[in-house]
Amino acid sequence: MKTFAFPQRLLQAATFVTAVSGAANSLFAQTTDGSPAGAGDKPVTLFNILPLKPEAFPAFLPVMQANASASRREQGNFSFDVFQPEDGAPRLYLFERWAGQAALDKHMTQPNLKAVLQRADSDLAGEASSLRLSAVPGLGADARKPFATAAAAGSRNVIVLLSVKPEREQTFLEALAEVTPHARRAPGNHAFELYAVESQPRTYLLFERWDNAASHEAHLAQDYSKRLDAVLPGTLAAPVGAANRFLVKDVATD
Repeated sequence: MKTFAFPQRLLQAATFVTAVSGAANSLFAQTTDGSPAGAGDKPVTLFNILPLKPEAFPAFLPVMQANASASRREQGNFSFDVFQPEDGAPRLYLFERWAGQAALDKHMTQPNLKAVLQRADSDLAGEASSLRLSAVPGLGADARKPFATAAAAGSRNVIVLLSVKPEREQTFLEALAEVTPHARRAPGNHAFELYAVESQPRTYLLFERWDNAASHEAHLAQDYSKRLDAVLPGTLAAPVGAANRFLVKDVATD
């Protein structure tokens, strides 16, 4: 998916980002849909954005890396990815997948997470944000291809938040369903997934993982990508750009 002209106001004005300010425990409690902790047993997918103070980032990152490594070994964890902008900005993007709320509730009690919480209040540079996601049927993580640890460090990863016009939502979903098999078969692809943002109608998150920037750029040049680029802008309530399309690098250690 290519970048289109984009007004920088979207993330400040849009209601699809659940802002959490001040209390780090609120961010990591992950009950953003209003349900009580422990409710339900469906899979839980979370996307968090943590803006950090530049001077605090070098010390905070290894604590988060240790949390990610330990989280991946916890019962009920499917994945725990940690990303940083490719330009090196002091910000982290977390993409977590859990078997259910019970597994996430247990994660909240672990010392690796408590170590993150001990630093978060002082190290965050401003408002953090958290989104709870549901995989669009047939377009979730079932086809994801894992990385070897060393290979992940050089990967190109793309996260896009998309707000869709009510009358064009079906066209949007059909366009993504059409392109997904092509993207997943493309050389160097490890993930091409679409999620609905819970409690935010017609808001979606597209998550892509590629071997490297070259494989991603080759994908964008294919006819199937061009077909998507021709259809997508007309389905969106706000265009794609730097404020809602994130090019990020994998900074987890294993």
